[in-house]
Amino acid sequence: MTFDDTFEYIMKKFYRIPGERSPTRLRFKRNELGKLFNELGYKTGAEIGVYKGEYSEVLYLGNPEMKLYCIDPWRVYESEVDEPLSQDQKALSEFYEEAKKRLAPYK
Repeated sequence: MTFDDTFEYIMKKFYRIPGERSPTRLRFKRNELGKLFNELGYKTGAEIGVYKGEYSEVLYLGNPEMKLYCIDPWRVYESEVDEPLSQDQKALSEFYEEAKKRLAPYK
């Protein structure tokens, strides 16, 4: 499916908000994205910034045949954004363990 086909599919499936200008806003909930990927035939994807794996699980449940790459450093790193959790290796290691446990039943 080409980008244009995908865009047309999405625009037909979800109603634009009348009078809304770019960027296009759709009547769509984030938790429905896995199902949409399934309808579009997407079988491989990646989530960048997995945290505890909660949204990764939502994506998988909406598209159980998808191979999802879950990407997160789960390590302290320097950042332009001041996020206390990104500086706490103990917490990041706990998030990683929680994500592994939550996502273990899936591919």
